[in-house]
Amino acid sequence: MSDRKRVIYRIQWVNKTWRLQENSQDLQFFNTKAGAVSFGRTRAKSNKPSQLVVHKIDGKIKIEYTYGNDPERYKG
Repeated sequence: MSDRKRVIYRIQWVNKTWRLQENSQDLQFFNTKAGAVSFGRTRAKSNKPSQLVVHKIDGKIKIEYTYGNDPERYKG
């Protein structure tokens, strides 16, 4: 496994726009969620290991995409 730390991309609804963040820093804003997800997936795929976390308008996580070394899963 790589020693490189996983980059976290996050898409959230903020001030009537979709915000894409990279490691908690604003990266870009989008008028549509589809545009934000498309750009975010492309960015995350090109910057492995990474994870894209997509939120709903209410702030709850809708889906996560992991690129590169997927963390081990444990029964629990």
